[in-house]
Amino acid sequence: MTPQLPYHVPRCKGVSYIEDNETYWREGCEQCLRRTSPPNPNPEQQQWVEPPKIITFFCEYLLE
Repeated sequence: MTPQLPYHVPRCKGVSYIEDNETYWREGCEQCLRRTSPPNPNPEQQQWVEPPKIITFFCEYLLE
């Protein structure tokens, strides 16, 4: 069973790109709980963060 975040934790859409008809995620995005946990059923109550434009060592929003 995949862990889920509480609804008050901001979500992130992550960064992906498509190459040769396959979707690839930026390092950390594929397994990040901010991206994989379902959002709040009341969309107006869900907070979102923008993924950082540049990642130096790790994403500051990453939740494993």
